[in-house]
Amino acid sequence: MPDVATAPTATAAQTRADGSRMLGYYLGAGGVKVDCKFDTANFLTRDADGKVVVNGANPNYIFNVAAANPSRGIIADIANNAPAGLNGSMLSFTQNTINNWCIGQAPGVDAFAIYVGRNGAADGAEVLRINSGGNVGIGTAAPGARLQVAGVGGSSVISLLETGVRNWAIRSGGAASNIFDIADLTAGATRLAINSAGNVGIGTTAAGVKLHVKSGSGQIMTLETTNARGTGNIYFGINDATGRKGFVGYGGGNDDLHFMNEVSGQVGFGTNGTFRWAIDSSGNFYAVTDNAYSMGKAGNRISVVYAATSTINTSDERFKVWIGRASEGRAAKDRRIARAILDELGWYQFTDAVTEKGPDGARWHFGARAQRIWQIVADEGLAPPLVDVEGILLPDITWTGPVAPAWLCFDGWNDQFEDVYRDVVHVDEVQVGEEGTGEFDPDGAEIMRPVIEEVERIEREPTGEQRLAREAGHLFGFRVDEMNLLLSWALHDRLSALEAAA
Repeated sequence: MPDVATAPTATAAQTRADGSRMLGYYLGAGGVKVDCKFDTANFLTRDADGKVVVNGANPNYIFNVAAANPSRGIIADIANNAPAGLNGSMLSFTQNTINNWCIGQAPGVDAFAIYVGRNGAADGAEVLRINSGGNVGIGTAAPGARLQVAGVGGSSVISLLETGVRNWAIRSGGAASNIFDIADLTAGATRLAINSAGNVGIGTTAAGVKLHVKSGSGQIMTLETTNARGTGNIYFGINDATGRKGFVGYGGGNDDLHFMNEVSGQVGFGTNGTFRWAIDSSGNFYAVTDNAYSMGKAGNRISVVYAATSTINTSDERFKVWIGRASEGRAAKDRRIARAILDELGWYQFTDAVTEKGPDGARWHFGARAQRIWQIVADEGLAPPLVDVEGILLPDITWTGPVAPAWLCFDGWNDQFEDVYRDVVHVDEVQVGEEGTGEFDPDGAEIMRPVIEEVERIEREPTGEQRLAREAGHLFGFRVDEMNLLLSWALHDRLSALEAAA
């Protein structure tokens, strides 16, 4: 008959005691009773709760082993004695109705791994591997770097989540193929992306240049120096393979903003896809297209022009249809106009200077009033007369007479408007995590549901309305140089007549 216990064993407390002994009475072969003495300190013991302990270890765990400084610190060794290259050597962890997990030596290789769903019927999926080179792979069995993460479907993801704040992800192929990106999963937006061409996009995944920054509104980038104001410098450098060739920035130890071309080329300024103005390598500022652009406009005048010499006006006869001296009838009108202008000349002060400095502080200027000059010419029938339009004198638009002389100037502009913007709050529903439902699928896995939060973002958007930025207006003026030549001619003509009569 088989051996069976015929006497009570010691209590669990007795068997856990160091050096305790337990006598057991068993029936040996032929029915002979044999007294056996066991050293229970060196045996596994199991208490009424099912806990197994060795050598008096802490019984608060299902299985707990304690030893006094074993060789190399190895408490237990799980060995598969099959030939190398087979099923590895692992521990399996299983909870009823839930996937089992395994940890240990990967099958057939010199590596440590963690598997999910690996059991007697299936190999399961490898979740993590550490190879003999010390490289760690998550989602890959062949890590080629100290840490390599491979995602599902070609998307590798590292998620950084602070509960209740933001959920960020570092992804490879997460937003599009061949793109590495950093995404704000809370807002559901990619913040930075690097594509296979090496282009970096901030706020966009479609960077077509080396750096593409996209924003709804407001300042996109800031260059900030830590030096005190008026010291140090900070700038964009423009380089080629041989070094810097220009820069744009703040510097020079003062508050200057610099635009610098450091090689022998021009600096160009353009609008609407066309260069309009330029500074050449000698420092000359000029219009790129001859005789095409003005400096200032009727409603945007230049207050003062400082120059070492007077202006040079084109007077090449090849650009003129010469009329010469007018008929006697026109010459008589010109003489009367010149005399009336000379009678009109006088001193004046600018109204804004009087407002700012007072009548005693504002400087005196010598000249004429443009509307009076216009009316003088109109009285001779050589320009549209001035008519009252809601209390303002304006040239008569019904005039069908001759075109006014070019030295008489009148310019007007319509109301100028600008778009009205407003800050609009948008509320987005974004997934910030998952939570259990308490329900389970047929495989025993708990069914999860997304945790959704409402996140506000503010965008500056046009309202569709416009506001008046500048009211319609007009200005009278005259070309002083041409008018002075007319006055000089009239004086010469008068002097010649006096000399002829003498």
